[in-house]
Amino acid sequence: MNSAAPPRLDDLLALNREIIALVKAGIPLELGLRGLGGSVASRLSGLTERLADRLSNGLSLADALEQEGPAVSPVYTAVVGAGLQSGRLGEALESLTLSAQVNQDARQRIALALVYPAIVLVIGHALFVLFVLTVTPAYLSTAEMFRFPNCLAFDVLRMLHGSVPIWGVLIPVALVASLIVILLVRGPRAGSLMAWSLVPGVASVHRYLSWSQFVELLRLQVSHGLPLEAAFRRAGDATDNRRLQKAAARVSDELQRGASLAEAIPHAKALPPLMRWMLATSEQEGTLIQTLELLSASYRRRALHRAAMFKTWLPVITTVCVSGVIVLVYSLLFFIPMTELWRGLMHE
Repeated sequence: MNSAAPPRLDDLLALNREIIALVKAGIPLELGLRGLGGSVASRLSGLTERLADRLSNGLSLADALEQEGPAVSPVYTAVVGAGLQSGRLGEALESLTLSAQVNQDARQRIALALVYPAIVLVIGHALFVLFVLTVTPAYLSTAEMFRFPNCLAFDVLRMLHGSVPIWGVLIPVALVASLIVILLVRGPRAGSLMAWSLVPGVASVHRYLSWSQFVELLRLQVSHGLPLEAAFRRAGDATDNRRLQKAAARVSDELQRGASLAEAIPHAKALPPLMRWMLATSEQEGTLIQTLELLSASYRRRALHRAAMFKTWLPVITTVCVSGVIVLVYSLLFFIPMTELWRGLMHE
């Protein structure tokens, strides 16, 4: 296992493009990768040199990547293996490159969409601390001066004023520390949309990308004559969707037992109904490859459409939600105690 710094998503995208160019040009990979060493970033240069050495020693590209250990995504290695098995490495990597670019763009949009709300949240928190430290004592002093009866609004203000050192300092520090820990622990998955699946819209983009990549790799292998049971298992392993992996493995097992695709597909509940129906029908009509090509293009278009909507609406939604919560909290803590003060003064 290699101990060098792990390649980032940008590095793997660059490596993808170079390998695709080498495959299309017909240049042996070990020679082409070795020649790239001086023309790419240092992190990627080390990776290409190690891959070139392993290829020169007789290893396949998939085996050479596997020796990088968890630094290189198992999904990436599986896609390379499926592409080599089908004899269409360039097409397999092009499919992965599209998914990775949508993945990267979505993550950048998430980061940008969260920057402004985060700034608003930090400023709002600081002003809220200032409000509790300066305005709250005036409310409480007035209530004590006129001996107003206890009410929930003033009890909340007393609690907030007395616990400022806890929620004013410790909570932000704890949140920042938790974020750092999560990023460190989930480092290998940080480049995947799965790590951001709780953000609205991300899960659907990831789901459509997984389906598109799965169907495309299945098509490449079937069209090259690979047995259907092996093609299903390899295509499933080449995605980072665990439910899809299990469904593909279940179909592969059923096919190995002698079942037809129409009989095996109903066991794959993780596959969308349309895909199950079209695959079962296409086998009977002898149009499996054409059906897989149509499905791949359809799911890719849906993923790109969802990603475009996500890019447009996420910044707006996050900003409105964060700003709305801040305005609501300020309004409640300012106007409710003020109303209680007025009501108390009216009864004096």
